[in-house]
Amino acid sequence: MMQNGMPSNQPLTEKSSEDSNEPMEKPNNLTEDSNNNNNNNPDEGFNRLAKLLMSCAQSPRNAEPVSSEASIQDPERNKLPTGKRHPTSVNKPGQRRARQPGNQMDPLEFSWTFWVTDTSKDWNEAIERIFDFSTAQDFWRLFNFLVPPSVRCKLSYNLFKQGIRPEWEDPANASGGRWGIVSPLSGKNADTVWMELCMLCVGGFELDSLSSYINGIYLTWKRDLSRISIWLNTTERDVVMCVGETIQKYLQEHMKRKYALEFTECKSARGRKSILYSIN
Repeated sequence: MMQNGMPSNQPLTEKSSEDSNEPMEKPNNLTEDSNNNNNNNPDEGFNRLAKLLMSCAQSPRNAEPVSSEASIQDPERNKLPTGKRHPTSVNKPGQRRARQPGNQMDPLEFSWTFWVTDTSKDWNEAIERIFDFSTAQDFWRLFNFLVPPSVRCKLSYNLFKQGIRPEWEDPANASGGRWGIVSPLSGKNADTVWMELCMLCVGGFELDSLSSYINGIYLTWKRDLSRISIWLNTTERDVVMCVGETIQKYLQEHMKRKYALEFTECKSARGRKSILYSIN
């Protein structure tokens, strides 16, 4: 439990376990610019995503990119990531901002990039940068377009702060770790947890100043079960435990269920891994 904003003296568990659901290892000959598409045109990213989604479907479903005009005019696409709560201002981190009238966009505290990884392909062709956004409206523009992750189990969905790639080798990830949900998730349960965690991290309301330690949210599949984790840029105990307890409390409130979490450092991500902290 939290006491005065800091974690309690909860015993830490250290153990080792096998993890076959780690991000694929990047080959040495892959440059940093590989598959780093110019994403200045959002509709181009949506077109690539539509093709990728349909290529992974046995029965392709028709999908048209959402226009920027529609994302502004449709009230359902103007909802903020945290529902009735407002994300912190990009200009004044830590302060709540009032909703702007008309077509005024609601800036988020951080800019984000959505990536898709096709786990059936070689690494050089697997990872693709799809869409960058920095407003609440464009967050919903993306998520209203996406099919639920469980519908396309060949794809890993990755939402990371802009400038950070969803791989352990990225310098922003190298000295950090991840909070992972212990139990694999399936179907609509995986879809809902993924969505809730994206709203938690992007909206930033519950995390408040802890938002600066969040790098991204990673969802991958093995058969029909998903693994979902939130990546951090630090392994400092006090910070990590505060973030973990916030995640657990948030999921318990919105999912009506308590999820056990384990924190693993990035440098031990492959093969056998050491679990630094756990919350049951």
